[in-house]
Amino acid sequence: MQTVTTKQNILIIDDEEDILTTCQSILEGEGYDVDIAKNYKEAEQIFNNKKINLVFLDVWLPDVDGLDILSYIKEKYPSTAVIIMSGHAGVETAVRTTKMGAYDFLEKPISISKLLSSCDEVFRENENKNESIESNNKEYHNIKHNEKYKIKQRTIAKSIVVSGFALMEGRKTALTLVPADADTGIVFIDINTNTRIKLSNDNILSKDKSGAVNSTALVSGNRYIKTTEHFLAALHMMGITNLIVKCDGEVPNVDGSALVFCDALKEAGFAEQDAYIEPIVIDDTLTYGNVNDNETYIILSPYDGFEVSLRIDFAGSIGVQKYTYRFEDFNQFTEEIGKARSFNTIDNIDYAQKMGMAGSGMIGSHILLCDGKVINTKLHFDNEFVRHKILDIIGDLYILGRPIRGKVTANKSSHSFNHSVVHNLANRYL
Repeated sequence: MQTVTTKQNILIIDDEEDILTTCQSILEGEGYDVDIAKNYKEAEQIFNNKKINLVFLDVWLPDVDGLDILSYIKEKYPSTAVIIMSGHAGVETAVRTTKMGAYDFLEKPISISKLLSSCDEVFRENENKNESIESNNKEYHNIKHNEKYKIKQRTIAKSIVVSGFALMEGRKTALTLVPADADTGIVFIDINTNTRIKLSNDNILSKDKSGAVNSTALVSGNRYIKTTEHFLAALHMMGITNLIVKCDGEVPNVDGSALVFCDALKEAGFAEQDAYIEPIVIDDTLTYGNVNDNETYIILSPYDGFEVSLRIDFAGSIGVQKYTYRFEDFNQFTEEIGKARSFNTIDNIDYAQKMGMAGSGMIGSHILLCDGKVINTKLHFDNEFVRHKILDIIGDLYILGRPIRGKVTANKSSHSFNHSVVHNLANRYL
């Protein structure tokens, strides 16, 4: 089994309380897992309990010379990067620490931008090394595992329009779906600027700059295509690999499910093409996150087909729900997963609208909950909530643009976590 951690573990060793708490708060806000230690003894205990990817180390410590700690870390944990911090040491010390294996030397006071850019540099360099190792094996993996699973590429048989409501922007909108040539992939075209945004992990909007809160948005330059996940799930399960999608900035919504897209794709039909595509065949067990009911994690494992098993845990009447979906055909997907709707609380929607993160017209577009009770509709399934979160996973995985053969086991999934998994899968398999 291969384990892939989605969070980088950082340790800060410094005897100044203000520096410890400030740096910890900043880095945790960026999604890092951060421990702090005031001395060598505390640092050693942390090293004994977990893998540390990066250390920020002060040169001057009360119990031991920081350079001795650097020497110890590089000897016992050679893959751990160390960045030295000091407000007093000069060029000589900086040169010495670099020769001893330190990644960088920072002078105090350290700005927020420098703190974050240092982390980015370390982890980007490590990622590039991993990509280089993986790329050496990629051709072998494709030949060994994917060749026999090759399937014909598909587009739709005729153009079709799907209309609805843009939830984020609070207005009517539509998609025009147009057949595309083989090997062109799925391409969104912003009709206002003619900007082309290809379906790719490189184009995932990683932060909510567009206001695309709690959804999957694609970006190119300053143009966004928001709320794509339900549409992508329908494409994924119908096996559409080539398509032109003309769009006015946001994929329309009707009732918060994928049903409108499933119906449109059935009406358009599909056309098999004279080219083949290799699916992503999960050939090893990959674990993302800590496998614990209280935390978010995703496990992908080999399986001759496609299956998603999910556990969710929400407060109130939703509680813990579990469901396993095993793909059989598009009609079965539509009935079991495609019609499962988004859900939210009145308070969350009210807050999002007040903050300008969502438009009006939300009443019929979600299952709405107030005081733990559904107030605007009847559920299609007793466990419609977990089924909808499976829909999100299926859609997010299709950012890769290829069908997946494997089993997905997940707990408390979210779009941002799904995106991190997609990035890793792209590095491994594409």
